[in-house]
Amino acid sequence: MLSFANDYQDAAHEKILQRLIETNLEPVSGYGTDPYCERAKEKIRTACECPEADIWFLTGGTQTNQVVIDAMLAPYEGVVAAETAHVAAHEAGAIEYSGHKVLTIPQHEGKILAEELEAFLRSLGVDWIEDASNRSDAFRRNRMRNHVIPLLKAENPSFSRSTRTLWELAREDEHYWDEVLAPVFAQLREENGSLLSPRAAFVSLPRAARLRVYAGLFHRFGRGQAQSETLFRLDEAAVSSRSRKVFQFPGGVCITTDGDGVLMKTGGGGKNPF
Repeated sequence: MLSFANDYQDAAHEKILQRLIETNLEPVSGYGTDPYCERAKEKIRTACECPEADIWFLTGGTQTNQVVIDAMLAPYEGVVAAETAHVAAHEAGAIEYSGHKVLTIPQHEGKILAEELEAFLRSLGVDWIEDASNRSDAFRRNRMRNHVIPLLKAENPSFSRSTRTLWELAREDEHYWDEVLAPVFAQLREENGSLLSPRAAFVSLPRAARLRVYAGLFHRFGRGQAQSETLFRLDEAAVSSRSRKVFQFPGGVCITTDGDGVLMKTGGGGKNPF
């Protein structure tokens, strides 16, 4: 069972704990000024495509929310949130300590409805300002939200619950494959900024497992979603052919198959997998 009570009820992942043990006796300066934070800042700048960004780390999520809310709002302004929102429960004291009231409205599967938010603000005499694009059917998100999803709910009143159940099953499936394929990913080799998965590490696996290996490699570099058809062609080349073939994926990711295995590299713009 997946619990969403909060994000700190469990301990750290074992790989993080192992890394902490490895660096435990390494002398560094205070948090935010040490080499690890500097490397993290560079990764964030790269991911945001903003090399000039000024990045500061805080000690936790509550402190971050409190600082941002206090900095963005006027002294007399408050925060509107769902009655189950983190800022209304676990963090309410921290937010209101700075003088900003947390104003709650009903929640619907953890979300607030735009019409209820509008009615609440108007009851306080606050003008309702909405971006016109939120109502325009020119955008796919609005067509899905305003037409497709209501139709699905009308046909199947349990649509939301079924979707949530399917998502939970998919997460369990993902956890299972992460464990099964951990030995394969442990054999990855770095070669001049590229990743090589040796052919012997994956070629004897079932097709379903091999496809997840390729997808896992792609997500270490790429952005967006790799098309299934391309992954099928990649698998055919990696397993049945030892001749060199090249596949192009979103995010500037280039995947080459040959007798050595599968080599993945980025031409720039992709994320650093290391």
